[in-house]
Amino acid sequence: MKLELVIVDESHLWLSLAEKLAASHPLVGKITTFDDSYDAWVHIQINKPQFVISDIEMPGMNGLSFLEMF
Repeated sequence: MKLELVIVDESHLWLSLAEKLAASHPLVGKITTFDDSYDAWVHIQINKPQFVISDIEMPGMNGLSFLEMF
């Protein structure tokens, strides 16, 4: 079974690196990336991925506040 992963980070460089690293793992299937935590939150509420990786320091909402929304 392949797992769905969401990656949230405002840095496009880090998003790209994290996505490439995750894609190399045999258990990871679908990878969705977001540079905005609010857009990610909506996607997560609708799609219910198995894993979420989030940056801690983000503009607008930090990673800990993002996790508290769940």
